[in-house]
Amino acid sequence: MKYQNRAGTYIQLFLILIIVGVTGCASRTPVEPVAEKPIDRGALKYKNIFFREFKAAPQVKSPSTAIQQCRDGAISHLKGKDLFKRVEASGKASDEGRTLFVDATVTSLRIVGGGARFWAGAMAGRSHMKIQVRLIDGETNSLVAEKELFGAPSAMGGAWSVGGTDKALPSRMGILLGDYILSNVH
Repeated sequence: MKYQNRAGTYIQLFLILIIVGVTGCASRTPVEPVAEKPIDRGALKYKNIFFREFKAAPQVKSPSTAIQQCRDGAISHLKGKDLFKRVEASGKASDEGRTLFVDATVTSLRIVGGGARFWAGAMAGRSHMKIQVRLIDGETNSLVAEKELFGAPSAMGGAWSVGGTDKALPSRMGILLGDYILSNVH
């Protein structure tokens, strides 16, 4: 009887240490919201935004849905700002003002599936998406800006949402792409 109490005490102590260890190792960095500066429509260099090329590198597996969600997310984000005459998935240089072409290549993509999140939780790893973006002036055909955008939601967030943050990654990368475009149209 004496040993059973001691074993129970050790088990309880072990469980407490695990809980403290897991929660103590989790760090949370508060994200400060970015104060949006109002954009003057008249000060914009470009009146039209066209997504000319949106493709995947050869090593990326099954990218079509993620590419479409990312492009659609960027287009809806830019249209929601109501700053441009036209924001479209494709098009040619327009007489209605200067045009900015967006060429993007998905260079890396991993979206953890719902089943893996359900069974392995955070141990299934992080989803991620990398996009190489080139912004090209439609009038001069010169490079305006080029950057690699990267997004990787928390594996723990994916576990808590049972894959919700993983599935939303391409759309959220579209918003990031839209913000990058907005930062280069002045």
